[in-house]
Amino acid sequence: MYSPASKERSEGTEFNTPIRTLSPELKTYGFIIAIIVGMGGLAVGGAGVAGYFRVGVLSNMAQIDAIIMMAVGGGAGVIFLMVGIAGTMKNRQVSSVDTQGGLVYGPGVWPALGKKWGCKLKILDKPIPDPPEEDVVEGRVRIYIPKRVSVNGKAQDFTLNNLIKMAGGMTGGLFEYCADSSREHFGNSTASGWIEIDRGVIPESLSKDYTAQKEMVEGMGCHMPSILEAVVLNLMVFAFTGERLYGKEPVAVYTRCSEVVWAGYPVVVGGFGPKGLSIYAASSSSTSHGVAAVKRF
Repeated sequence: MYSPASKERSEGTEFNTPIRTLSPELKTYGFIIAIIVGMGGLAVGGAGVAGYFRVGVLSNMAQIDAIIMMAVGGGAGVIFLMVGIAGTMKNRQVSSVDTQGGLVYGPGVWPALGKKWGCKLKILDKPIPDPPEEDVVEGRVRIYIPKRVSVNGKAQDFTLNNLIKMAGGMTGGLFEYCADSSREHFGNSTASGWIEIDRGVIPESLSKDYTAQKEMVEGMGCHMPSILEAVVLNLMVFAFTGERLYGKEPVAVYTRCSEVVWAGYPVVVGGFGPKGLSIYAASSSSTSHGVAAVKRF
C-alpha cells in the first residue's frame, strides 16, 4: 500500500515549501480591495489639501497634519490604485479568454496562461491543426497541447520538465512532488495535438490494477493519459477556473498514466491540493488510483 513517506525521493529533487497559488477569482478580489484602499488614500490626501489651504470645515487643521495627510494618504492612495488597476487588467486577460464555458482550451489560451505564470509563451507549431468538429463529450475537456513553444523568446519542446519550469518550478505552488524517476524517464517526452480527457477518473476504475484499467479505457475506444496530458489538464483548468480536478478533497484522486517506470510501477498524477500536483510511480492498487480516458485526434 502506498503512503506519503514511501514516495520516491532520490537525490536532486527539490523539497522547498511551495507557495500557494491563488485562483483568478481570489486575485480579482484582492485587486478590488487594493483599488478601494487606494481611493480611500486619495480621499485622505484630498482632505489634507483642503486643510492645507484652509478650505471649509478643515480650515482649522494644523498645517503639519495637512502635509502628512497629503503625503501619506495621497501617495499611498496612488500606489494602491495603480496596483489594483494594473493587477485587475492583467488578471482579466487570463480569465476573459474564451474557453466555451471551460470545455475547450485551444491554442489561443496559451499566451494568456503564460502571462499568468509570468512568462511570454508562444506556440511555434505550424500549421496548428483545426479543432475537431464534433461536440465535446460530456464530462470531458478538450485541449490543444503544443509540440514546440517559445518561452521568453527561447524555442523549446513542450515537455513535462519544461512545463514545470514555466509554471514556477517545484517551489512555484503548482507541484507538490514530482519523482526524479518520472522526470528522468519521461520528462522530455512530448504529447502534442488535440485531446479530450475526462475531468475525473472513471469511478469503476478505482482499486483496479494497471492492466484492468488499460483494458477498460481501450474498450471505450480511448487511451490512458500520458503524464503530460494529465498535468496539462489539471494546470489549465485550475488557471482559468480555480478548480482542482484530480484533487485532495473530499478524498485524494489520482489517474494512472500510460508510462511505466519499472515493471509494475506505472506513474500516477493527481492529489492536487493547495501545495500542488503530485507525480510518482506506484505499484499497488488503491482506492485513490483510478484512470481517466483520453481521446486523441
